[in-house]
Amino acid sequence: MILSLCQNYLEQLTVSILRKGRIPRHVGFILDGNRRFAKKHGASSTQYGHYQGFRQLEKVLDLCMQLGIEAVSVYAFSLENFKRSKDEVDYLMQLICDAFDGFCEKNALVEKYEISVRFVGNLDLLPDHVHNLANDVMEKTKQNKKRIFNVCCPYTSRDEMTTAIRQTATLVEQGKLRLEEINAKTIEDHLFTADCPPMDILSYYTMHPQLEAHKNEGCDGVIQALEKCHRAGTFNKFIGTCNAAKRAVDDCLQREFLAQRAVNKEKTKAKRKKMEQIWKEMEEPPADLKEKTTAQ
Repeated sequence: MILSLCQNYLEQLTVSILRKGRIPRHVGFILDGNRRFAKKHGASSTQYGHYQGFRQLEKVLDLCMQLGIEAVSVYAFSLENFKRSKDEVDYLMQLICDAFDGFCEKNALVEKYEISVRFVGNLDLLPDHVHNLANDVMEKTKQNKKRIFNVCCPYTSRDEMTTAIRQTATLVEQGKLRLEEINAKTIEDHLFTADCPPMDILSYYTMHPQLEAHKNEGCDGVIQALEKCHRAGTFNKFIGTCNAAKRAVDDCLQREFLAQRAVNKEKTKAKRKKMEQIWKEMEEPPADLKEKTTAQ
């Protein structure tokens, strides 16, 4: 009971600290490392790792919503994952069903933040029952307009680009688009997440050569590699970490303030110089009148 209260307090404290800085509009998470997690904890099956990973999904989404993040994308299942054993693929499909079945009914988190849930990827490759669930979830949350939750399943960036190019080519064939009109924005408009803000941060547990298979093509910000997840050994250590984070945020805000003040100072100097010039011109007679006066 006490431990739970302390944990909730620390989470809220962390959220409050983070909200002092700039909040990204779109954040992505690659759900990977579950098999390594299972192996590390001595589990006989990788299913343990997948189960624990999906358990944290709604909690992470809740924290993102508290921070005010507009769009969250999770890379839940890659097209490459279909190459795994049938038992593992079947289990993952069932986990996805279990995780998102609640979104079909009244979900407090979805209702509170008015989240629109979208399944992104080549949905035709999903088993029928998973495909039907995905359509049901999207249909029942499509009226929500404030926040977006993208579930990339099954997805790879290569497939997304291929789909966007194919759709663009179809428009050309139909005479709805000319070749000379095709540019980068044309392709971007046909990406799965075209109506989402550009991705600012893509978070991945460990760096991996296959990162590009997951990375959304719209991500033009930071790829954050979280090599390890350390838990604070003591409460004081955690508070020290929070204080350090707060100081870093305060320093950042101070630098922004000083930079903005310098900009405002330059603008004020420019305005003052312009006004002085106007006043000087008002005090002196026009050149033609000055010449006539001198001649007289």
